[in-house]
Amino acid sequence: MAQSVLILDDDSEFRALLNAILEPGGHEVIMTAAVSQAQALLTRRHVDLVIVDELLPDGSGLDFARWLQGETDDTAILFLASFWRDSDVSGLLAGPHTRVMQKPTLPNELRNEVEAALRDTLPEGATPGRLVATFDGVDDILSFLRDTYRGRLHERLHELETTIARARDEGLTSEETYAVLLMVHKLHGSAGSFGFFEVSAAVGRMELLFEQLISGQVAEYESFWSQLDDALHRAMSGSIRPLSDYGEEGQGPHMGRVLVADADDAMLAIITEAGRRRLIEVIAAHNAGEAMTRARENELDGLFIDIDLDEAQGGFKLARRLRGLGSGANVPIAFLSADASLRNRVAAAHAGGALFLPKPLNEDAFVEAVRRFAAQVHAEAIRVLVLHEDPLVAQQLRVLMDQDSMDVRAVQDASRILEMLDAFRPDVLIIDVVLEGISGFDVCRLLRLHPDWQDLPVLLRSAGATAEMRAAAYQAGADDFLGREIRGTELLDRVRMRSVRYRRIKERRDRDPLTGLMQRSVFAEQLAARLGEASRLDRPVSIALLEVDRFKQINDAHGIVVGDQVLSTLGKLLRARFRVEDLRARWGGAEFAIALTGAAPEDALVALEKVRRAFTKVRFRAYNGHAFQATFSAGLSAYPDDGDDVEELLRAADFALRTARNEGSGEIRRYDGP
Repeated sequence: MAQSVLILDDDSEFRALLNAILEPGGHEVIMTAAVSQAQALLTRRHVDLVIVDELLPDGSGLDFARWLQGETDDTAILFLASFWRDSDVSGLLAGPHTRVMQKPTLPNELRNEVEAALRDTLPEGATPGRLVATFDGVDDILSFLRDTYRGRLHERLHELETTIARARDEGLTSEETYAVLLMVHKLHGSAGSFGFFEVSAAVGRMELLFEQLISGQVAEYESFWSQLDDALHRAMSGSIRPLSDYGEEGQGPHMGRVLVADADDAMLAIITEAGRRRLIEVIAAHNAGEAMTRARENELDGLFIDIDLDEAQGGFKLARRLRGLGSGANVPIAFLSADASLRNRVAAAHAGGALFLPKPLNEDAFVEAVRRFAAQVHAEAIRVLVLHEDPLVAQQLRVLMDQDSMDVRAVQDASRILEMLDAFRPDVLIIDVVLEGISGFDVCRLLRLHPDWQDLPVLLRSAGATAEMRAAAYQAGADDFLGREIRGTELLDRVRMRSVRYRRIKERRDRDPLTGLMQRSVFAEQLAARLGEASRLDRPVSIALLEVDRFKQINDAHGIVVGDQVLSTLGKLLRARFRVEDLRARWGGAEFAIALTGAAPEDALVALEKVRRAFTKVRFRAYNGHAFQATFSAGLSAYPDDGDDVEELLRAADFALRTARNEGSGEIRRYDGP
């Protein structure tokens, strides 16, 4: 059923996206950028749906929406709010036919809200038919509009840079300040909607700064300009290649999707912005009811809940309700509180929390928590190896653990235990005490002498559970002892707890503590696996070696602590600028390694150049106050062009790196033969 829709938005690119979503439904679409024109039109005729942006050239979208609510209750409203004020807006626009979205919004999320708003306007019993574009249709639309937008983005950014420079030199009137606010507001929204997340996040910071300037919240103008310059540099150096271009078909660019439930708008604003900058999809909720709704609508990787949401310890009540949802039963929870007392921490543990994070929430701690939660939610099935001579008992254990989606293998011959460990790489090993030719105690002692298996959780199992046997098990190096009475849920809980801790310890061991990137040996091992996959799927893999230029001189001139800051910053940049499936490692000293799976060398060169430019913009400060900048050089090789195994490809990348360094600082070179 065709309906009439008025779009009140000053951003022509965003209007084009909305029009493309609405067009397949045959709706009458009317577009305007001015409040006065929209009000004049609505006094003459009825429309079914009004989509209105918060900031407009000749007035407030919020005031317009209030006016419209006072004029009629037959018109639905979809309000596009600035992300840091959405809770206030939701309260002001509470009504049966009013919906609020944050801007920028992802296209398919926009499609869902537009379709829902159109359904709100249908007469009772009406057949809706096709209201908006299909999901696949939105993807096709976005591909075309994104390519067009990419061509204009350079021009928009340089226009913004020129405007800011003139504002600094000549000052701005109040009207000119509002015009700049509109400029960054539009760029923030459209860049994010078309997938240019780095640009959107940086310009969103500029929007917030100008909003604070207009509302009189800026006290230190030097700090204002400093923050504005930093955000502008981030926008100018941000990638203008949408992150989805580097991903596999159908794959999103986010590290994870998390729900943050907190009534503190300022905190939600900071976390939302940090999420956009660090590739985390943050879904904000201001109360328990909103949190439940958002949790039902989304597949989540983690929950961050204020302990005192809505009421004292209301966050614990919300956690119990969320656990009752089928989709939320196994989602890890972090509890937040400004009161980091022992009482609150213990209560959080009893409520099933995986983490307790004090407020104000540290950005790096939040990002690390999301990374950890996402890894836990998307982790491979727990692998359990059972060494037991009785195949019937081994089969009973397999059936039990299969119900909990564990991957269970059994071996009856103790002489094959090392072979099976190497082949299966389990997270937990269960050994029966009584074995032919060797005791379970001695198998455990054997493993504790092997460097690969010293940390592997070993659970010894016996029909008898005397105090002497338990003591012997722990003396042999076992982590737990399972008597005949340990079965069912308790057995599963013990296996799961040991495996989660083992994986967490292994992950910490496999990561460089300074940069948070993989260790060299882990990178090489995983790269070999990616090359095998690439061979089967006939896909390219690009490998890069990076080295900070003149790093010894940096250490000599400014000290090793400042040198560590340089390495740590580059590590954070590498973690944030690539996809989750790309491999990034500290190779040694001031060298780093990257493997981009499914990326041709020309795409990898573009990505590396963006990171190189972003790194050169970072200003480091020595103890004496001296500010300096650092650069890196890089060499690139590609599978299968430059080799078909790890050693060949790394050798080629190293040769290209040495070529780049011989040509000067900050150079990136593709391997073209010795």
